[in-house]
Amino acid sequence: MTKSLFIACGVFYAAGLLAPHVVRAQSFKVEKFDIKGEGGTDYVAVEATTGRVFVSRATHMMVIDGPTGKVLGDIPNTPGVHGAGFSTKAGHGFTTNGGDETVTMFDLKRRLR
Repeated sequence: MTKSLFIACGVFYAAGLLAPHVVRAQSFKVEKFDIKGEGGTDYVAVEATTGRVFVSRATHMMVIDGPTGKVLGDIPNTPGVHGAGFSTKAGHGFTTNGGDETVTMFDLKRRLR
């Protein structure tokens, strides 16, 4: 009987170690920025190393400083722009332009304004 009780306690102890711990849900700080600008919006992309947010606006891509919401610049002549992709290692970003079926490449290292 003592041996069975000892084994049962050991099993419950091991199960307790393997059971997932209660984790609290992560909370996020939410901020809203009014960036103005012409054209509707489609996709938003964030370049992680700089924190820049790229907002497609139908005919141009706005570049926003993520932490402050300040408009840093604009990538013009991107008709029907949908979104942006990044090759951080190569230092380039790309937009897909559905209006004329082109891709625009831009320099991620370029300092805006």
